[in-house]
Amino acid sequence: MEMDEHQAKLLSSIMQHSKEPSAALQALTDGDHRSMQTHAKAAVDEARHPETSRERLKELASSQSTPIRQAVAARPDCPLGLMIELSGDDATEVRMALAANPGAAPVMEQLAQDRHRDVVKTLANNPALPHDALLGLASHKRRDVRNVALERLRDLERGSQIHNAAAPELQDRAWRSNQNPPPGP
Repeated sequence: MEMDEHQAKLLSSIMQHSKEPSAALQALTDGDHRSMQTHAKAAVDEARHPETSRERLKELASSQSTPIRQAVAARPDCPLGLMIELSGDDATEVRMALAANPGAAPVMEQLAQDRHRDVVKTLANNPALPHDALLGLASHKRRDVRNVALERLRDLERGSQIHNAAAPELQDRAWRSNQNPPPGP
């Protein structure tokens, strides 16, 4: 007999509040719990698999299991409709997975307005977040979000300085090679 998650929680609650739960009831819940965990892991693996169909991803995105929806949200090729749906998911972990997804550009503006600061901080660290959006997060109302965005801007600036420091030498080489073209045939 298989139970859904709600039934398993209800049964578990009954057992916790009973003075002496029967061994049969305990065995039933333990076995079913393992079965549910195995099923959930298989569904997460399926959600991560690159050849899972769009139709199946849609089914998985409507799962009651947060880790399954989270795996769908983390896919770089997550369909736009599912990204929109998952950007409003009740589970913070699902929205965080989407905020970390470089393919989630179409919903980044919505995620930047998220009610949970960890979602917005995750978004600030997304390498695909446009620079203007990162600048906007640097003036966010929450200090911890501002700090993450400012740190990311500093990192980008340091990377830019390293790139620019190498550029004069490269520019010199390019100029010299243009001044002295190799001999023609």
